[in-house]
Amino acid sequence: ISVIFLPLCICPIPEDRNITLIRALSGVGEAYKTIRIYHAAACEPTTALLDCLRDFVRLFTGFPSVMCLGKCACISSDEADRLAAEGKLSRTDASSIRTGSLVIARSVQAECNWIMEQLRTEYLAKFGEYLREQARFHRQIADQLDQAASLFRN
Repeated sequence: ISVIFLPLCICPIPEDRNITLIRALSGVGEAYKTIRIYHAAACEPTTALLDCLRDFVRLFTGFPSVMCLGKCACISSDEADRLAAEGKLSRTDASSIRTGSLVIARSVQAECNWIMEQLRTEYLAKFGEYLREQARFHRQIADQLDQAASLFRN
């Protein structure tokens, strides 16, 4: 029986029958090559955001010493008031120390406020840009996949 059906199975398959499938699969391969290029470019915003975060960490490590300066100024003012109350320091000198301490404390406070405002502004800008780049990256991938999927329509 197999001898009878063998000639029927050996019949040639027309080449154009699979050409659409071959083109579609080739298109998918090209789409993934393009996506790989997009992925390499998408790493740049991530690197920039991480660099920004590292800079913030470095900046924050300096905050304790700046805050200590303000704290020491407050302690000096309190010490001057105590010495003036005990009569070991004139009221004029205590007032001068208090004024200098107040200037230092307010300067530290102003500096910290300015730094935090700059950080807030920069962080909002960097993170917003990062998210916009991520959205663009994913749109590009979606476009490539839609384009590849369209090749599989009859």
